[in-house]
Amino acid sequence: MERRELELRKENEIYRLQLAGKQSYMKNLMVELKALGDQVTSRQLATYGKA
Repeated sequence: MERRELELRKENEIYRLQLAGKQSYMKNLMVELKALGDQVTSRQLATYGKA
């Protein structure tokens, strides 16, 4: 295998791992955002009753 091919494979693997990490981070943010939205909805229902 050529040296350049090995370098490209390594770069590709690094990129793939970075992308997977970012996707996981975004997924966690979406879960937190949904939880915050649920808290707001619960507080609104407690304060104003059902719509």
